[in-house]
Amino acid sequence: MIQVKVKIFSQPLPEILEFTVEDGTSIEALLRRIQQQAAVGRPEDASRKEAFLKTPAMLVVLMNGESIYALSGWKTTLHDGDEVSFLPMAAGG
Repeated sequence: MIQVKVKIFSQPLPEILEFTVEDGTSIEALLRRIQQQAAVGRPEDASRKEAFLKTPAMLVVLMNGESIYALSGWKTTLHDGDEVSFLPMAAGG
């Protein structure tokens, strides 16, 4: 088993969580686990967080500060002590 830190930026301040997962767990599997637990906690935050996490195509995902797309995408394997950040995609001009 390994420990990973997760930062979810669905609100002005990130929610910081820690998960214990099996060796070889992918970021995709971690996201599924987070989605299952999203409604746990304060009810007023749950719907915003659930909507944010249910649209993976609109997420910027970093592992240890590097885009997962520079690694193996959603199949990127987690290691002990990794930090994964889920951020909303930004647009503007």
